[in-house]
Amino acid sequence: MAAVALGLSSPYLFWFQQASARVGFTAFDIDQLATWGASANSLALPFARHPLSLAREVAAWAYHGPASEAGTISLGPVTCVLALCGLAAARRQRAWWPVVGLALIGMTLALGPFLRWDDRLVQLEHPVIQTVNGWIWSAGHALKPQLFATAIPPAPYDRVIPLPAVAPLILAPYWEGARVSARYALVGGVGVYLLAVWFVSLQNRRWARWALIGLMLVEWWPAPALGVPYPLEPHPAFAWIRDHTDANVIVADLYAVAPDRLQLRIKPQILTATLFHERAALSGTSSVLPAHAAAWEVWLADHPAPFSEPEFERRLRADQVGVLLLHVVNPETAAVAEALASQPDWQFVDCFEPAKAMTPWPYPICLVLP
Repeated sequence: MAAVALGLSSPYLFWFQQASARVGFTAFDIDQLATWGASANSLALPFARHPLSLAREVAAWAYHGPASEAGTISLGPVTCVLALCGLAAARRQRAWWPVVGLALIGMTLALGPFLRWDDRLVQLEHPVIQTVNGWIWSAGHALKPQLFATAIPPAPYDRVIPLPAVAPLILAPYWEGARVSARYALVGGVGVYLLAVWFVSLQNRRWARWALIGLMLVEWWPAPALGVPYPLEPHPAFAWIRDHTDANVIVADLYAVAPDRLQLRIKPQILTATLFHERAALSGTSSVLPAHAAAWEVWLADHPAPFSEPEFERRLRADQVGVLLLHVVNPETAAVAEALASQPDWQFVDCFEPAKAMTPWPYPICLVLP
């Protein structure tokens, strides 16, 4: 099977290599590859945008990281438990071993090269961990010096917990071209769902089968679609920005992922908003993330409660940011906006309610001037 897959994909791999060499493609560095592994504590949770409030509350209780693509890979607790039962049953069914391999290999690769929890690298100061990471970096530097620039792991990679997916990262050519390792869950998840459904089919009691099917259907209930009619209805906050700020200022779109942690709002709606407020935006959209926005993401992750730090305002002014947009998409952001309204060091303009019509921004946006 692997030979068939390699044969079918060989033309694409050849064209990819040729095109990459022609355009001078720069491979992703180790920081990016370490960032996009799935969080171990999100895999067995309900979907963060599940229609049922109880499911959303369970997900929010167990996972405290940002709502990123990698951090919110969720297969569901019922599915995962049934898949584990199917995994145990498959030991006696040789025909199901390929499905077991698909699930185990796919989900192992989805976790990425280093263990992540709440979408952050897990760090552990232990001699064994430091020794193993030293071996990894030594081998990586010998085989892929462009990826492992030094033979000694720099911080924090001397304290991270390596996972099996670090092996192909060192040994397999072009493996580092796959940036978002969490997407391997799309492959491994096929095996997980097959094992879960197969185990349900093994139940002799009809009521048990239907009860498990009902639980899975509730768990798989898709989130509502967020389509809106065209032409788009702009947010009232955009008109204030357009009418009361200089045309050369840059806007920074933010929201809180925790009571003390801000993150750039990186959504297609951010670029769409520039059509209405007519100002450049600091953040990008989806995978098209400018280098300065990536640097801001790192800085915000390392500086909780940034509004209390003078360095925050200096960085904003250095990047010509003249307006901060707080997207009140959750209670945490609402709390940040409420606290800012009473801070004399920041000019709190107002919180604008969304348009009454369907809009891509169906939540309040609060404006703050540095």
